[in-house]
Amino acid sequence: MNCHVMTDAYASWQRGSHGRVAVCTDCHVPHSNPIAKLAFKGADGLKHSYVFTARSEPQVLRLSAGAIPVVQANCLRCHSNHFKMIRLAAPSERKCWDCHSNVHGEVHGLSASPRPLRSTLPRAGL
Repeated sequence: MNCHVMTDAYASWQRGSHGRVAVCTDCHVPHSNPIAKLAFKGADGLKHSYVFTARSEPQVLRLSAGAIPVVQANCLRCHSNHFKMIRLAAPSERKCWDCHSNVHGEVHGLSASPRPLRSTLPRAGL
């Protein structure tokens, strides 16, 4: 966790069930093949670098259009045992987080996020 806009997402991950079994890239990058993974990480990294350098962080963090199918596929990849006995809507119709909004908690704007959830960050060395 290296930027303040991710503080709430980090805190909710750390305190939730995924904090014990997964890291950010387990959910947020493709795992179909190494080339797809590297290409996605490179493109996403460039986008994040631009956003943070230009100070154009959104007030509310949401998945980009390109990230939505990646995260959905990773939910299904890790939790496939939960879906063997039931019929779900097609992945394009409904996303896992439509019901399971607790994965990262409620979506808040940067100025409205609850302080008690925030982790204490190490000093910057000044």
